[in-house]
Amino acid sequence: MVRREDSPDRSPGIVNPETSTVLLRITPVVNAQNALFSLVLCLPYPYLSRLTGCLYQIDQHDTPTSKHNIEMSTSDHTFRRIVTTHHESDTDGSKVQIYDDTLPMRSVLDGDAHMTPLFASLGLPAKSAHHIDQTGIKDAMALAPSVVTPNGVNGQVTDLAPNAKVGMHRTNSIDYNVILKGSVWLITPSGDGKEERIKVHAGEVVVQRGTIHAWEATEEGARWCTVIVSALPVEAGGKPLEEVDF
Repeated sequence: MVRREDSPDRSPGIVNPETSTVLLRITPVVNAQNALFSLVLCLPYPYLSRLTGCLYQIDQHDTPTSKHNIEMSTSDHTFRRIVTTHHESDTDGSKVQIYDDTLPMRSVLDGDAHMTPLFASLGLPAKSAHHIDQTGIKDAMALAPSVVTPNGVNGQVTDLAPNAKVGMHRTNSIDYNVILKGSVWLITPSGDGKEERIKVHAGEVVVQRGTIHAWEATEEGARWCTVIVSALPVEAGGKPLEEVDF
């Protein structure tokens, strides 16, 4: 079997001294998305009829091959994001282009939580350009410097460490919180000085409508994705409720 990779490392691996046949070679393969290692298995001809085409690629997030990957691999707090657009040469909407990448999540709350914006847009209805490039995607992410994109919509992902808590907060927005992994306690005041706690599991959703609330992860931690729609302040007693920062 012959396997060519765009890599300067062509170490011979394990060689059969009688036939000089390479039995096992591990070749690093680096692309724009991940650091991968290809395990290339080469055997003498009698075995090739059975094993032709065997190639195993191992996702090697924990074995970095560059400074960028070292930074990414020091934490599990990354998130895969896929953004669709139309190819520049498209004229009828039939040629779609895909950006597939992995985002590092920034540390907040003294490391108890990690977050990253996914994408954001301004106005409702939003206007989607026919084509967007990677610079445009970064610019869209920059529209969500905090929780709410003013006069817009954004998507974010949050990781909350086991038993960690996000304090009481309120934003002028409608939030669609979809729990992806683990479980978390939704904590809200009951008006009598007490709190109500509702456990939310993976696969469930919490719709926040400008109410004050807190989050507390269970012992397994939690990850959720939130779509945040900018909204006018909720009014109570004829007065708008103020935002409360956590």
